[in-house]
Amino acid sequence: YDFLRLPDGRVGLVIADVSGKGVPAALIMATFRALLRAHVASGAGLPEIAARLNGLLRDECRPHGFVTCFLAFLEPTTGRLEYTNCGHVPPLLVAPEGDAVELAEGGPVLGVFADAAWGSREVALEPGQVLVLHTDGVSEARRAEGEELGAARLAEVVREGLDRGAASLAGEVVRAVRAFTATEAFEDDFTLVLVERRATS
Repeated sequence: YDFLRLPDGRVGLVIADVSGKGVPAALIMATFRALLRAHVASGAGLPEIAARLNGLLRDECRPHGFVTCFLAFLEPTTGRLEYTNCGHVPPLLVAPEGDAVELAEGGPVLGVFADAAWGSREVALEPGQVLVLHTDGVSEARRAEGEELGAARLAEVVREGLDRGAASLAGEVVRAVRAFTATEAFEDDFTLVLVERRATS
């Protein structure tokens, strides 16, 4: 995951996952991060950045590797969020009431398809809402019998702790996942980023 300051005041938000384990996967992720920072700094739009990264990563990821990525540009003052999802587990936009919104618009994973294209979408991060970026090790955490936590349960944990602030809420999510799985260990990589827009008084 990363946070990127843009010249116009927006903040770039990214969370990504790479197939495989160990040193080869780590090298691909390091390459991806460096390429991403360079292309975000170029001022290109999100679909174009995704297409460029896909082309550059195809040689790095072959024959079986790929990168999933969620990339967004956030305007802190207005809450305007433009994003593209490159095959990543959809982040959740959680409000105090109502269903959580899954941010899935985009395209396929990066590093596989030569002629792929990506779309983007704009949503609003409203006061009182939290944006939940995570890897599949969070929502797909399993009980011994195989039942997954799932996006709905994750959203409910977040909703119940919206008034506690992002830092405390992150700890609550970790505790809830451990309670659900009845183990302190995580079966898969566990990355969680919460972006809170505080309600005005």
